[in-house]
Amino acid sequence: MIFAPDPEKAAAEIDRITADAGRVLLAAWVPGGAVSDAVRFARQTLAEILGQPLAPPPFPWHELAAVSGLFEPFGFRASLTEHSLAFGAPSVDEFMRIEGENHPLAIAARPVLEEAGRAEEVREGMRRIYKEANEDPAAFRITSPYVIAELRR
Repeated sequence: MIFAPDPEKAAAEIDRITADAGRVLLAAWVPGGAVSDAVRFARQTLAEILGQPLAPPPFPWHELAAVSGLFEPFGFRASLTEHSLAFGAPSVDEFMRIEGENHPLAIAARPVLEEAGRAEEVREGMRRIYKEANEDPAAFRITSPYVIAELRR
């Protein structure tokens, strides 16, 4: 199960701990792109294996209107700046090996996928997504956009 905080509780906690003249910075991935597509593919397979419905879409932390609507009642003005982060490795397979050994979602999903006999299916699906999105023909690189939300009183 993926932890998804309640946006209203998060806003109330930020309000509680922020001084009157304070500011808060939040970072959020922008949905879409190879990483998002690969994670969605794995989550769909896990939900199918576990007989669970797909999780609802997460709160749109990357959209100014949503963030503003959430925090304005607490006296904050929101602004967003867009950024990107490139992930790279010598090859797609090396990237997947590193992520598979270190990423908490991959570690948690592995036993479920293996027990269901679907680990290789998910690995190949994710590999296909990453390979199609590869930005570096001599190695492996994908770029994921994210935003920084700044909240000021």
